[in-house]
Parts: sequence; C-alpha cells; structure tokens
Amino acid sequence: MTKGAIQRLSLTTVKELMGHKDIKMTLRYAHLAKGHKSKAVEILDEKMNKKKTRL
Repeated sequence: MTKGAIQRLSLTTVKELMGHKDIKMTLRYAHLAKGHKSKAVEILDEKMNKKKTRL
C-alpha cells in the first residue's frame, strides 16, 4: 500500500487489508508523511471550535 492510501484509511482497516495479524506489524510500515499530524490537529481544532460555538 502506498503512503497516500494509508493516510486516508484507519490503521485497523490497513491491518485487515494487508492481512496483518497484529497492529504492530502495520505500524512498522505506516510511515506518516510530514504534516500528517499537523493536519490532524487542525481538523480536531476546527471540530472543537465548532462544538464550542454551539454551546
């Protein structure tokens, strides 16, 4: 699987598709691209800000 595919899927899904018995094996091959974590933080921040405005 390519990095792009892995980034769009949950690691559990990748684990199942690749036939890994243990998530640790999937993690060995799931190299996150630079900025992936930053993008995740941005998404979570946006969701939290939307939630705050509803209260």
